[in-house]
Amino acid sequence: MSNNHIRVDANKLDMIAADFAATEKQIDVACKRAIAKTARHLRVVALRSVSKLTGIKQKVLKKRINVSVWGKKKKTGSIWFGQMPVPLREMSPKQDGSGVTAGGVHRNHAFIANRKSDGRSGVYRRVPKRLYVEKVFHESEAYGRISRLQLGFSDSSFPQYPIVPQYESIDRIMEYVIQADVLKAFENKFYTFFEREIRWESKK
Repeated sequence: MSNNHIRVDANKLDMIAADFAATEKQIDVACKRAIAKTARHLRVVALRSVSKLTGIKQKVLKKRINVSVWGKKKKTGSIWFGQMPVPLREMSPKQDGSGVTAGGVHRNHAFIANRKSDGRSGVYRRVPKRLYVEKVFHESEAYGRISRLQLGFSDSSFPQYPIVPQYESIDRIMEYVIQADVLKAFENKFYTFFEREIRWESKK
């Protein structure tokens, strides 16, 4: 995922602060509060947009969008967007005649079954051995954790159609939402929040 840095227009802040004859301390406090409120607002925007585009409930996506705010020496905030695929088992899956429907996703030939490890329900599908091995190899090779031999390229006992847990990718949609909705929402909200906080501070 790319990193997006948003810089506040200091001149615009000064113009807003001048309307209220704000002191340096008042500007500092207002800026910190505006950053915190804007970051939380952007999280809400992202949750709504990604949920709408994917059909995945916001409660499932919440743990993937986290907000951090720093205020003492550097007035900054950050929003972390987790883009790993979402397990279909977390998306209220339902079995139908042709597979499994979960959220806004339909996976042909998939089925719901309990995992042997902990008995929890999961969504699975059988795939050709070649596709499974290639997928696992390419994913693991990037981290240097697995070799071709370990994957069973030469293992005749390896199932021809292994059972694979099902996921839904959200990385492209998440990136789209960041560019199309989140960055735009910052421009619409930060200076509004800052003006409200300056007004509040100036009344004290």
